[in-house]
Amino acid sequence: MAESSRRPSDLKDRRLWRFVSRYFNDRAMFWLLPAVILGSGLLMWQLSRQTTGLYREMALQGAGLQAKTIEGVRQAYATEVVDRLKALDVEVTHEYLDNKRAVPLPATLTMIVGESLEKDRPGAHVRLFSDYPFPNRRDKRELDDFQTEAILRLRRDPREPFSRFEVYNGRPSLRFAVADVMKQSCVDCHNFHPDSPKRDWQVGDVRG
Repeated sequence: MAESSRRPSDLKDRRLWRFVSRYFNDRAMFWLLPAVILGSGLLMWQLSRQTTGLYREMALQGAGLQAKTIEGVRQAYATEVVDRLKALDVEVTHEYLDNKRAVPLPATLTMIVGESLEKDRPGAHVRLFSDYPFPNRRDKRELDDFQTEAILRLRRDPREPFSRFEVYNGRPSLRFAVADVMKQSCVDCHNFHPDSPKRDWQVGDVRG
């Protein structure tokens, strides 16, 4: 009698357990799907951040290498070419095109290299900018916000490049600036050139 009296209760308990189990299983599926979607979204976001960070790091390394290469060419030109040509009474000037006995200044050569680079690699730009431009370039060298801040930062610490990721000319870009530090040959030219807008430069000053 005792065994038969427990059977209806057991049956009822089992039904209640199945109902509770089914209820929570349904609710678990209801919450599990959003959790999976959210987790997948967070994973994709993290991967995107890491990929973006990697691309930016590669861009910074590439820009730094290119800047060092251009600066190396400029310095070699100044010491190995210009100094020797001066001894042969060859004029070094930005107005060299109409003078067969003249060669471009190192800064002018940098601009020529930059123009050539832009033709070969659309989207790449090389600029030599200063807040003391020569009169013939003043109207072509109006500084934007990045360039103005770059000069301020580089004068505080010429050894540390200044860079920024931003939209430039309508496209996402890396802008990367390094200091143009005055050497003795630069000081000798700028302090005595009749068109120079500043004539108290010293070796080590950041011109632009």
